[in-house]
Amino acid sequence: MRPDRTVSATGINRCLNCGGALRRRFCHDCGQRERSLRRVFWSLVNETLDDVFFRASHTLWCLIARPGMLTREYLEGKRARALSPVRLYLITSPLFFGVIALTNMVSNDNPSEAATQTEAQRDRTDWAAAHADIQSISAWEAVDPETRAWLIALLTGKLNRAESIAEEGGRAIVDEVLDIAPPVAFILLPLFALLLKLAYIRHDVYCAEHLVLALHNHSFLFLALTISIPLDHARETIGILGEALDSALELWILVYLFMSLKRTYRQSYPGTALKFALLGLGYLPLLLFGLIVGFAFGVLAL
Repeated sequence: MRPDRTVSATGINRCLNCGGALRRRFCHDCGQRERSLRRVFWSLVNETLDDVFFRASHTLWCLIARPGMLTREYLEGKRARALSPVRLYLITSPLFFGVIALTNMVSNDNPSEAATQTEAQRDRTDWAAAHADIQSISAWEAVDPETRAWLIALLTGKLNRAESIAEEGGRAIVDEVLDIAPPVAFILLPLFALLLKLAYIRHDVYCAEHLVLALHNHSFLFLALTISIPLDHARETIGILGEALDSALELWILVYLFMSLKRTYRQSYPGTALKFALLGLGYLPLLLFGLIVGFAFGVLAL
């Protein structure tokens, strides 16, 4: 059924959502787009694909090749042409961790070389010695028999689990770490924005604006690291070319992060270099702490 469209005395169409006057394609009051569905289906599909392709291609090009451009445009109010920072992060982050999980799964299902019989025998000997060490701990003499039995059972269970994980190549630990890594990475975003606020405290920039740069730069890092994964696995196939591409990507990451600060805050090159170094010194401990927390939670969850 076709909805009735109210028309003002001047002949200007009214918004079907709020009744506000329509002068062009969008309502000036509520922002709804005046787009009729009474047309050929393929025109709707074509319009949708054109809109998605334009925004995706512009976003991807700026994200990869134009450091700081997405942030600069967003802060200047030019936001319709690109994906929002949060949406971009929510695309690149699962993509990165998903590729890592898939790589971990494939590498464990298809090991490159089976362990030799000598190595397997040595591993079994080492685990047997570890079990014997639990039984012979001298401190057990100071513990009552009931508590001793409980502690020995607990340690033996943990050791059995560790032995099982070792036989699987550590896949279980990686799976658990990958489960906790995305929220840990997300928590680092506001912390990095706070570091930016401290580094550029004399600039009239709000924390929310710093957070936009944090989202864009982390999205770039996720995308770049996603690209680096197949490059690392292709080194044996393409040889020196793979090493050159991998080195070029690592260099571009550093240049990109530096130029994103330069373009966003429009400071001199020496000033940007100083802030870049300070931010690196401040962020690396946070990143290391996040990795430790993620690994600790992954181990404890086993």
